[in-house]
This record gives sequence, structure tokens and C-alpha cells, in this order.
Amino acid sequence: MKKILILAFVLVLAFTSLTLTACEAFIEAFNEGFHGTPDEETQTVNSSESELSMEFPKSWKKETLHEDASVQMGHLAREQYMMVFEEPVSDFPLGFTLGDYADVILESMADTVDTDSAPSIKNTQIGGISAKQFEISGTVDDLEISYLVTMIEHDGMIYQFCAWVLEKRYEYAKPIFDSILDSIDF
Repeated sequence: MKKILILAFVLVLAFTSLTLTACEAFIEAFNEGFHGTPDEETQTVNSSESELSMEFPKSWKKETLHEDASVQMGHLAREQYMMVFEEPVSDFPLGFTLGDYADVILESMADTVDTDSAPSIKNTQIGGISAKQFEISGTVDDLEISYLVTMIEHDGMIYQFCAWVLEKRYEYAKPIFDSILDSIDF
């Protein structure tokens, strides 16, 4: 339980450590367009811990976002990122559900992100599998950031997919995030 609270806090801080400072990344984004599209050519990325695979835009690169993340991808110039955390259900108390997990993550992020809204968790389907998902936008270290957090329980594991981008670019990034999530294969 302590681990997921730490992970939620680190998710919020991870964005603040990544900034658009490289001229090369800026030029790349200028040439490609700052927003990207969900139908961009893709690459398959495999988890370092399981059989999980996902399709990311080819323009995204592996990043170092968090030492416990099994997938860490991003597009620096577009400031679009996604991390995946995998935890065995057996690490949690008996009766701990995916809904409980989602509640803990949302509560922790809401405590860290300065937001005017009250985000709520919704039930959704990702690749035919029941999932929990929420969006949260607000200020972290003077940056306006939007997060899309999705949680899935599958074959004794809880998977947390955390995507984020600058808030002003969220409407462009959301279809890309959704496309990546729709590509999940176990």
C-alpha cells in the first residue's frame, strides 16, 4: 500500500523533471507537428516485467521516468509521456480491489496536484477488459499539467498506466493516449 502512495506522488513529480530544453527535440517537433496524431506509424514496446505489450507512436522514445516503471515512453518536444507500473494483487491485503487501488491513486494525486475540479473515477473498457480511469488537471510546480490514469487488473496483476502532457496540449494528446491504451495486449 505504501508503494502505491509513493508511486502516485512520484507520477506527479516525474513531469516536473522533464522540460523542453533541447533544441533538437524542438526542431523535431516543429518538423513533425507539435501535436501528433493517433494514426501515426507505431512501434511495439514490451514490458520489462511481463507479457504486456503496447503500440506507441514511432516518434516516441524510451525515457527514464521512474525506476519502478516497466514501460517508460515519451515525446520530449511534444511533452507527452506514459509510464506503466505493474504490481501483483497478492501484494495487497485480502479483499483489496481494483476500485480500492484507483481510489488510493486518485486521492494521492488530488492531494499533490493543485486543481479546481473534483475528478472522479469512471468504469471503462480497454481491449475488452474492465478498467478504472480518471483525468486530473492542475498545477504542479507552476506547470499546468493534465494526467490520464488508467488501471487494469489482469491475471493476478494490477497495471497502472499514467499518461501526462501540458494541460494546453491535452486535447491533442488524449486521442494518442487512447490509441496507445487501445493497443494493450497481454
